[in-house]
Amino acid sequence: MRSKIIALGIVLVFLLSVTVGVASALSNSDFFDDFEDGDFTNNPTWSWCGGDKPASIENIDGNYWMKLFRRSGNMDMPTYRAPITNVMSDSFELTYRFKLSEGDHTGCGVALSTSDHKAVYNIGLNDGSFDWVSGFESKDAKGKCAYRVDDTNNPHIQVPPLSKGIVHQVKLEYIKPKNLWKLYIDGTERGSLIAQSSYDNSICEVNVQGKSSTCPGNGAWIDDIRIRKYTSLEPTLNLSAEIPTTAPTPTPPSVPIFVPHSNNPLLTSHAVPPNSVFKLSDDEYHMFFVEQRSSEDYPADFNADLLISTDGLNWDVSSIHRNVVSSQQSGYTFNYYVGTIKEGDEYKAWHSATSDWNIAGTKLYYSTSKDGIHYSGHGMVLDNEPYSEYDSRNINYPWIVFDGNTYHLYYGAYPGHQSGSPDRSYHWTIAYATSSDGIHWKKHGVVIDPGMSPAVVYDGTKFEMLYNVQNGDEVVVKYAVSYDGLKWEEIGDVDSIDGWVMGLAKENGVYQVWYSNKETVSGLYEYKLHYATAKEQVIPTPTFTPTPAPPTPPSGKIKAVWLYNPDKYDTSTLMTDLKSAGINTVFLSTDVNNIWKYERFVKSAHESGVEVHAMILEDPRCALKENHASSIKAVETVLDYNDKSLAKFDGINIDTEPYVDLDLEQVWQDYITLLEAIHEKTAGKAVLSADIPRWYDGAKIKDLAPNVDFFVIMAYDSGGAGWSTASEIEDAVASEMGAIRGEGSDAVIGIGVHEGFEDKEAVGECVDGLYEYYTGDNAFRGVSLFKYASYSSLSSAPEAPPTTGIPTPEIPTGEEKGIPGFEAIVAVAGLLAVAYVLRRKK
Repeated sequence: MRSKIIALGIVLVFLLSVTVGVASALSNSDFFDDFEDGDFTNNPTWSWCGGDKPASIENIDGNYWMKLFRRSGNMDMPTYRAPITNVMSDSFELTYRFKLSEGDHTGCGVALSTSDHKAVYNIGLNDGSFDWVSGFESKDAKGKCAYRVDDTNNPHIQVPPLSKGIVHQVKLEYIKPKNLWKLYIDGTERGSLIAQSSYDNSICEVNVQGKSSTCPGNGAWIDDIRIRKYTSLEPTLNLSAEIPTTAPTPTPPSVPIFVPHSNNPLLTSHAVPPNSVFKLSDDEYHMFFVEQRSSEDYPADFNADLLISTDGLNWDVSSIHRNVVSSQQSGYTFNYYVGTIKEGDEYKAWHSATSDWNIAGTKLYYSTSKDGIHYSGHGMVLDNEPYSEYDSRNINYPWIVFDGNTYHLYYGAYPGHQSGSPDRSYHWTIAYATSSDGIHWKKHGVVIDPGMSPAVVYDGTKFEMLYNVQNGDEVVVKYAVSYDGLKWEEIGDVDSIDGWVMGLAKENGVYQVWYSNKETVSGLYEYKLHYATAKEQVIPTPTFTPTPAPPTPPSGKIKAVWLYNPDKYDTSTLMTDLKSAGINTVFLSTDVNNIWKYERFVKSAHESGVEVHAMILEDPRCALKENHASSIKAVETVLDYNDKSLAKFDGINIDTEPYVDLDLEQVWQDYITLLEAIHEKTAGKAVLSADIPRWYDGAKIKDLAPNVDFFVIMAYDSGGAGWSTASEIEDAVASEMGAIRGEGSDAVIGIGVHEGFEDKEAVGECVDGLYEYYTGDNAFRGVSLFKYASYSSLSSAPEAPPTTGIPTPEIPTGEEKGIPGFEAIVAVAGLLAVAYVLRRKK
């Protein structure tokens, strides 16, 4: 008894140490300077160690920044150092924010250095001019340069050049047990590498350096430099306690209080109903609208027209630029809802277009212009999802934010059919997509529900949105905030303005908003454009680095996992785990003799946006002719369940591998006959898939293809070290994928995460590699992970907590491929499990 008490005490102490360690991991700064004291000498002390002249402190928008500018033409940029202690003794995060000046080729460097001021590790980020390589570098030999990757032969992470004139957020994470470095720019992970140096124990400084190629009066500003050390928690026992890995969410800002302009309304017109207003520069504002006929509330020509203002306040309705965005750009009759930005001398516009008189099936089209008036079309860039997904009917109200690297698209999404009158049982939501070029977009789904008419600004730290929600005749303006562009928090109603949001801008902490409403005059609508301003109410908060968005498969693709014994998990926690991994489909091992026990699980999965396919017939003997009756009965049981249940299975997955110690050719013919019979039962009622080993030849694929909706290739159990990279798996299934493609079918590729994957990051890299390799391949349906128990046991994210709430060491779960209905085999497995536990106890 005493030994049990001691053991329990050890476990409790360990758990307490884990909890306390995590709670304090990121709570204190080992080094921090926000320069708000206005000097370089107090806590910490910075020393000038290079450059033509010392740097200065500058007040920008109410915050103090270190200004690292070139003073004369032929001298180095100012470099400063501050002492740090034993930084490499534990894991840590180095975070800061910076901005490059706009007048010259510029860069900014932060380095960990030794006492001779030479860099061992440096983050050098710049605008990519000359031969400057931007990224993070581990130097084999100490170097002086910090603003760039000095030697691409060294271990390094290369990132695209960064835009000038906007604030960028940087985080460098060092995980000591693995000597793993991860670099994040503006909330997105840009890469990782494993590196260490013989100088690690000598690092005693943090250095900062600006860069300008030639011109005096240019360089970089830097602020909020922070180093936070923490102890890496990698216990030898695999605990279920979830360990937080991100900084706490900052205090949300307050709802802006807008002051309407004294000359409101700025514009009153029947002919000009404003759709959107964009501030493109300090003296250039564009308003898009669809001109109305003078005698009725009806569009004059169904094309987008334009008014231009030099101050955003005065709009001359006698100077309309008509048909700026029209059928010439899209090829379609109705061209509404334009969103535009200006990059350098080029104007870029995205607009909604359709040829349906009911304004259904609107898709997004892209155009460019040299003068902002005459646009050239480049075709459709964003299509609707299938009926009845969130944007299957409309993609309207586009609003684009470009952060220097990524285009962020927010738009009004409405489900329904591509033609005819809208189904009023649906409602508008705001959806989100991203792109590196403004042409090829990746959808991320709905981010605001309900909502429409989004207008978004980004200040380098956070995204802010004004949008509308319509309840009957009432239109409400709401304000929301996001730190990564994907996860939004509604802050509250904007009571100080009343109408439809048309445009939003923010500069130097001041918001500008344009909004409109209408009234009936002499039987016709009269539209009024209003303007208001507000000053941002800043609440001091700790520096925050956004958590990267969870991984999601490309639009229309499956990311699945095989799951056994779901009742051994807490369902809510399991769903959170699946969503965080980007899983959208589960192949669920299903005991048809107790099928109703899965209904609550399927319902929870559907509420989390996860499909569930009933995986049945897991015994090879199911293929034998004498077992066909019971096998078909199993299928009928699932179909009967679907007829009666409120949480139907999304499909049926046949997991029969027809290899038993009999006449293999006869067994194969029996299996084909079985699949034909099953297909007759499921046709039009359920999606049918079949698991197959990766070595089936073209003849076998030809036999099976007519009777399944898709295949699931089991690209694992290879008898050796396994395949743990995308290229290895691509090679392993190449012949089979070719045969499937030749039959006009498609396949999900199954990955054995138990075969050589070190951690979840490695799995993610493999999955992303497969999605990239098969881009545009209609035979590729997605990826599935075998299996959840194996995946959840990999490092980087512990498995979901048990329902008791007490973290416990993981023991063998018995979660192997079950054979529901074959009790003898289960009994033998139970005896083996008991023997295993007894052996472990010895």
